[in-house]
Amino acid sequence: MNIVNSSRAHSIEDYETLRIIYDRWIRVLARKLAISDYDLAEDLEQEGHIALWKASRSSPVYNASNTIGYIRSCIRFRMFRFLKREQLVKMGTI
Repeated sequence: MNIVNSSRAHSIEDYETLRIIYDRWIRVLARKLAISDYDLAEDLEQEGHIALWKASRSSPVYNASNTIGYIRSCIRFRMFRFLKREQLVKMGTI
């Protein structure tokens, strides 16, 4: 296995580990933000997993507490950005 494949495998393993850790938190946050809209909750959950994937590839490795804060911020920001974009689409401005 060359270095590129090795780093890609490492990245996937990191994501899988983080997904197990953050899956429930992402689901709870998505449902809180969506209130009672099941479709919106699913969309937000998907956005949360995309943010987790991206954060797992670019997470600063200082210490565990910094990484946790960074990942949660990435997830929240992406969900809020999705909600804002949805609101603008519904208003007809986009």
